[in-house]
Amino acid sequence: MKINIGYFTSTGNTFWLAERAKNMMERKHDVELFEAVSSGSKFLYECDLAGIVFPVWDTLMPEPLINAVENFDKDDNRKVPDKLFLLGNCAKFFGDAGIYWKKRIENSINIDVFYFNYFVMPRNVHIPGYNWWDLRPLQERKKLMRDAESKLEDVCKQLINFERRKNIELTMYERIGSLAKRRFNFIKKFWARMLKVEEERCIDCHLCYKMCPTNAIDIPEYEKISIKFQASKCILCLRCFNLCPEDAVLVGNKSKDVEEYKRYKGPRENFQPTFYR
Repeated sequence: MKINIGYFTSTGNTFWLAERAKNMMERKHDVELFEAVSSGSKFLYECDLAGIVFPVWDTLMPEPLINAVENFDKDDNRKVPDKLFLLGNCAKFFGDAGIYWKKRIENSINIDVFYFNYFVMPRNVHIPGYNWWDLRPLQERKKLMRDAESKLEDVCKQLINFERRKNIELTMYERIGSLAKRRFNFIKKFWARMLKVEEERCIDCHLCYKMCPTNAIDIPEYEKISIKFQASKCILCLRCFNLCPEDAVLVGNKSKDVEEYKRYKGPRENFQPTFYR
């Protein structure tokens, strides 16, 4: 069986999850990963089963994956699957993400979303106004990863056997999910305008520019400030904030304090983000 998995990762948790799902399922099947920004809707073609692995941002899915689904053309002559699964990773709250995206995807592209599940992973958002939970100690983060990997083994067995997960309509979750979506959209618009570079820390490595998934970072020539952010393009994935080697990217002045606002450097040492430029 050919299985295609589309994913978007900000600081590595989702890639870690997608990569391990691939390793587990390809023991008996042909499995391929597709990064959403560079591959778009490609994962939805030429396969028997498709999946989406995504970070849950207050029950929302990152825009590159939403765009990939919305740009899917079922009238294309290529083979398309009739079933799709969703796996989300979150720090605390999954809310109505599974129910909401199942309905939206089925209505949009008419593919049966037969399964959704979630995994609690290390928290990677710790910015002013959005830091109710501190980054967990290393040993706690490692335990979360072990628990997620153990759960994933069972989930992958269910997926390759097409075991449909019972969908339970929880009105309370839907209400909470709706509020969470509005909150994140407000936070994104507000904090995207607060992104800037602390010039004294910046070493002009241009890593933030290379790994920005929406080309929201520019490097103007002949200007004192070497990095500029376009808030209208920013999706607040926080790659630049977390993965800057000098912690030079700030989300507001308060985030200068790297002890108070710790950066998440990925699920493993020497994590390498995807470069687009």
